[in-house]
Amino acid sequence: MATTAGGSSPPLRSYRDAVADVAVRPPPPSVSFDTASFRPIGMLTRDQGMKVLRFSSEEIARLSQPFWYALVGKFSHGYPSMQHLRRWMLAQCFRGDFSVGAINARHVFIKFALGEDYTKLWIKSIWFVDGFPMRVFKWTPMFNPWEESPIVPVWVRLPELPIQVFDREALFSIARLLGTLLRTDISTATLVGPSMARVCVVINLLEPLQTEIGLGFGTEMIIQPVVYERLPKYCATCKHLGHDDDECYEKIKNRGLVRPVEGEDQRASDHADLREKLDVQRAQRELHTRQKGKRVVFEEVDRRPEASSNGAKGAEDGSVAMKLQDTVHEPEPEPEPLFHEEAVDGGTEKDVPISQSPPNVCQGIADVATCPLEPAVPEEPLPQDDSPVCVEPVWSHILT
Repeated sequence: MATTAGGSSPPLRSYRDAVADVAVRPPPPSVSFDTASFRPIGMLTRDQGMKVLRFSSEEIARLSQPFWYALVGKFSHGYPSMQHLRRWMLAQCFRGDFSVGAINARHVFIKFALGEDYTKLWIKSIWFVDGFPMRVFKWTPMFNPWEESPIVPVWVRLPELPIQVFDREALFSIARLLGTLLRTDISTATLVGPSMARVCVVINLLEPLQTEIGLGFGTEMIIQPVVYERLPKYCATCKHLGHDDDECYEKIKNRGLVRPVEGEDQRASDHADLREKLDVQRAQRELHTRQKGKRVVFEEVDRRPEASSNGAKGAEDGSVAMKLQDTVHEPEPEPEPLFHEEAVDGGTEKDVPISQSPPNVCQGIADVATCPLEPAVPEEPLPQDDSPVCVEPVWSHILT
């Protein structure tokens, strides 16, 4: 055992003291205020008799610095318990610390300590927590739960990019012409696919997009095309992702195409998003279009008992069946497949087709109606004497 200069052994340290220098957690924040040690920030003004505290841009930037790696998760179709959400976050194996807490009934605030964990959760945009879809947005100082941020991560392809600018510093500088670089794919980092560079950048959907940029090499310059992958739509009217201004529910309602619900306001009391109402309306319109050619089937089926009450049952039944067949098998446009991001209000997740349409119960009725009908068997006259009559059960023919 080592000894000190005086010849005595150093004092023994406990395991707690030994690891205290390795992993030191910050002390918990103080809940009390010493008015002598604080300097007020902001500028106090008045607006129509109300006191207003205005913060400068520099003060807002300083106050927002601890939340640089913060995201907002939104649950539009139900939400799990906070305990299950934290357990799910632990299962994602993030490398650094994180914290998660509820903002309101639909939004959760997620704060990361490492940028790579922040990028991992944000870049996918849509996650499923215990079966509940959670969309992820970037937190901003002007966060509003009624609006969705237009700042999104988007994968961008740079086809036939010169090989010499596949360098990390060069790619970072090139990406600044489009937005903020988050990451590159493996093929770009390892130069396995030199035909194009693929980078993920953060862009603002409210700003004009660059479809081509210029790269100068000495006295020469080339025009570099820019291809955006799965660029999401954003509505500047209702401030929501998933549709553009032409499909906005508010504009459709103002044009009188949708009958407003009694007591409906721009922000309904149940916090329902306007985008979700538009999606429901679109689904109902598509279902109405798909079933439009099959309504005649029900009318013809209702007329079948009247037509078969005459003597010539077989011929009339056959004609009815032919009309049904012509009506049912009319060529109809195939409905477009529904994808995850459309089912959960947009996003950049990989297309995975889900249910295209509700089960069509009417198709079974139409198939039965188009089956050829067997000619009716003439009934045998009953005997006139008092001899016993043997009545055979009807289901015996079915069993044989």
